Amino acid sequence: MDKELTSEEKLKAIIKEQVNGGYKRFEDYLQSDAYIFCDTTCSIMYSGDSGWFDTQILHILLDTSGLKAAYPGMVTAHFGIGTVPSPRERWMDVAQKIHDVWHSKEGNNYQLAIDTAHRLLP
Repeated sequence: MDKELTSEEKLKAIIKEQVNGGYKRFEDYLQSDAYIFCDTTCSIMYSGDSGWFDTQILHILLDTSGLKAAYPGMVTAHFGIGTVPSPRERWMDVAQKIHDVWHSKEGNNYQLAIDTAHRLLP
């Protein structure tokens, strides 16, 4: 049976898709040791050429340019029962799902948000 990926490994896969799509803001994360920590917010700590960085997980997952790079294309969106399906950019659909899962219950839902973003990768 395959080993379940850690949240850090899933986040790395998401950032790799951002980089492959041309968005390189968090590229240093791919070459570093990193760990997730939560206090008042959930962040990722990773090292780069100029030291250690601390970036909020939602900032990585919901960065508009990163979303556009990692989730290109269009989807058909349904905006309610009885509505006409309409085309929508895929990254917008993914952003909404990440946002919804993050706020779905009390507490830090960073793992659910990372799992959702990872599951929706192309």
